[in-house]
Amino acid sequence: MIEALLLGVHSEWRQAIERTRPLLSRDHEPGHGDPFVRSILHSSRAQWYERLAAVNGGLRSELRDSVLGEWRWVQNVDLSGWVTGPPQSAEVDWVLGPWADARVVRFTGDASACDRAHRILRWWSAADETLVPTITALREFAAAHCEQ
Repeated sequence: MIEALLLGVHSEWRQAIERTRPLLSRDHEPGHGDPFVRSILHSSRAQWYERLAAVNGGLRSELRDSVLGEWRWVQNVDLSGWVTGPPQSAEVDWVLGPWADARVVRFTGDASACDRAHRILRWWSAADETLVPTITALREFAAAHCEQ
């Protein structure tokens, strides 16, 4: 994973994606190590796919599908037993769900993301000030693309 992150930092996004492909086979296994690894894996892959799309002058359907597929990693229920004890990967994923959804709204940029945008704005109605730029962008998106 660290090698892939370094490739990503150096704008070698395709190579970073390929380097992380073998990690996807263990992705659904609860208790496969650090509970944050899956979140880092999918959020990084989504951002690398987004950057590939941006430098290729737009979205080819396979890049769009890849971006959206990676951002949907948070929609899982990969728990091992009852949710007690140390955090599990799924719990970390769920905490990052609204952030991943906000990225989907930004990425799609059309009315298909309105429900998602409104849901995030409700959840983050009393959010920390660090989220103000994202909340502002979501409000602007909703005003431009969604029926009130």
